[in-house]
Amino acid sequence: MRVLRIKARNFRNYAALEIVPAPGVNVIRGKNAQGKTNLIEGLYLALRGFSFRTARINEVLRWGQEQGFVEVQVERRDGRAVSIRVDLRCSEKTILLAGKPVAQTELGRQFGVVLFTPDDLQLVKGAPSARRRFLDLELGCFVPGYVEALKRYRQALHQRNHLLRRGGRAVRETLDQWTEQLCRYGAGVILGRLTVLREFVPLACRLFSAWAGEDLAVRYRSSVNLNNDDRRAPVEENLRRAFAAVHQDELRLGRTQVGPHLDDLAFIINGRDARSFASQGQQRSVVLALKLAQITLWERYTGETPVALLDDVLFEFDRERRVRVLETVRTHAQVFLTAGERVFPGDSVFRVESGVIRKERE
Repeated sequence: MRVLRIKARNFRNYAALEIVPAPGVNVIRGKNAQGKTNLIEGLYLALRGFSFRTARINEVLRWGQEQGFVEVQVERRDGRAVSIRVDLRCSEKTILLAGKPVAQTELGRQFGVVLFTPDDLQLVKGAPSARRRFLDLELGCFVPGYVEALKRYRQALHQRNHLLRRGGRAVRETLDQWTEQLCRYGAGVILGRLTVLREFVPLACRLFSAWAGEDLAVRYRSSVNLNNDDRRAPVEENLRRAFAAVHQDELRLGRTQVGPHLDDLAFIINGRDARSFASQGQQRSVVLALKLAQITLWERYTGETPVALLDDVLFEFDRERRVRVLETVRTHAQVFLTAGERVFPGDSVFRVESGVIRKERE
């Protein structure tokens, strides 16, 4: 898959945008705060149906405007061209695929995009929420039913926490029904994560070894004892037991104390927990391996090569590794790379200034 054309109106600081990218590496240059990341965000929005920067539609609309859109035309592996358009209006969005409304999840099943931003460098040593977000948004789309299970789990979690905060008699009368919902949908979330990790982790570990020459292991750390059993019934039962064990603590603290919303990933380099012991170079190599493994997963699951969006991250690496990374990615994906004012080789180079983009050269 490759992007043939990008159009936008009233998106972030772009009043109007239209470019025809190259099939290989597209470099987006410019000073800070001119709109480079906005272009990356618009591409991601069109290909995934949501922004990686905000959940608020009004924040992606140009200041003072009430509606806008982002549209891309993509060419699939079989040569067919199809358009994806996201119409934006105040707090609403409508996703159109070939002119017909579709759900956001439909884009995730059909179109591959791998995003690499400076925030991803926190995946190793950052808060557990960053690693859960990676699991939910970047890997969960590969598991049928995962997005729906996660949505239902979060809804039940919100209701249960609200009930725990209220306390009193109402807790005893209705807490059990929300606990059962968390067990049912929480088991779906946990099993979905384990399913995709079973395929994803060996890919990432092999890539890390090739890049860094060291051993990497990835462990899923759950707040529930899984007993190495990944069948639904035992996982649900283990969740019930875990809730029973913390019942009094939950009543006292007013919040849910176990479940996949508290789970985490651990990266182990040469037998040591990377969160405590990894150097900056090792952290970057782990994140790089995760992103390259994502590209392989997209190819396996969609049959299409994904689009790679690299937002101001390659210069975190030394020059030799930058070249190797870019050469590796470009063999598997069309690339969009932001590069500040630096001169960086690409098949097409675009310059952004105050929300206006123009092609410098091919």
